[in-house]
Amino acid sequence: MKITLDIRELKVSLLFASCDRSRPSINAVLFVTKPGQNPVLVATDGRMLAAIQSGVDQPEDFSAESEIAIDRAALELIVKNYVKPGKKQPSHLTLNIEPDSLMVKYGLLTLAIDKGEAYVDKYPNWRQVVPSGEFGKCDPLTLSPILLSTFAETARILGDYQSGITIAGINPMQPVIVRLVKFPNFLGVQMPMRADPGAQVVKWIPDFVL
Repeated sequence: MKITLDIRELKVSLLFASCDRSRPSINAVLFVTKPGQNPVLVATDGRMLAAIQSGVDQPEDFSAESEIAIDRAALELIVKNYVKPGKKQPSHLTLNIEPDSLMVKYGLLTLAIDKGEAYVDKYPNWRQVVPSGEFGKCDPLTLSPILLSTFAETARILGDYQSGITIAGINPMQPVIVRLVKFPNFLGVQMPMRADPGAQVVKWIPDFVL
């Protein structure tokens, strides 16, 4: 099976893939394919999740639905060895996913990775963490600024840092949806920070501006 991507889509996915080697099942990016659709890249670290559908035309249609997880270290090696083409050339690469190996081709360069270093088993059901319900009527919630900065970096990598990030939630205890205004093929999910029951609720209009 062959999948063609923009290198920026792979870089974005790696922002969200776990670095915790004690959780090997999510030290990876999941590649989801369906006939008649472009592939979707999914990555999570347990606190936030990203799913991005590739905007690159595929060399061939997919014959069946599949989900294949590729190890983070293998993908980092691919990014490290990527050689940017000329200014007028698209920054694409092609993954040739075979049972025994992963072959990567960019331009005239081909990189081969053994299956033991390329693939990850038992990727969790990522769809179950995507919230569903009525958005836009959520009570105030608190989000990690560190995690939010990852979505800002995502917008920068994809080439538009100023158009805006939209966040919507259902309730303060469920994940929130993060969308990038200029990139409708990107979906982000972030867990809110757990509130300390003894913490003081923030005062929306502080005294110093009254």
